[in-house]
Amino acid sequence: MLDSHIVYREAPGLRAAFAALIDSAHRPDRSFWPYRLASENHEAASRSGDSVHLKKWLYALRTCLAAEWAATRGTRPPMRLVDLAGGFEIDPATRHQIDHLIVMKAGLPETSNATVEPELAAWLANRVAALSALQVDHVEPADLALFDHFFLAWLTYRDV
Repeated sequence: MLDSHIVYREAPGLRAAFAALIDSAHRPDRSFWPYRLASENHEAASRSGDSVHLKKWLYALRTCLAAEWAATRGTRPPMRLVDLAGGFEIDPATRHQIDHLIVMKAGLPETSNATVEPELAAWLANRVAALSALQVDHVEPADLALFDHFFLAWLTYRDV
């Protein structure tokens, strides 16, 4: 939610200050594994015939790229799939198909199905399989007192 483009209400400066704290405490090893496992589960579930649940397929894509981002860049992956996919070298034909599905999803109900080209499904399956070869270094956890101090300072100093 910290990176969401939808903001209902915000205390000036809070988001930027909290993002800086989160970035300083980010543990790529701890974000890689949940993203990797989710991408494997969602990719396997999205291989059901010609028509797939579009939201689930895009979630498999997002979690796969987020796992790869955490492993190769060591930073928090972008929340929006468009931004996340834009951070990788993806051949133009594949990128066009991904962009088409993202645009299609925006105009359809949550439970919609779509046809994913076999080449695109194979591309995702290969990308998910390649995650098993990535190594992510262990990072020591941040001092949780930093978070306590941060929230106490914001709650007592600011009108949130």
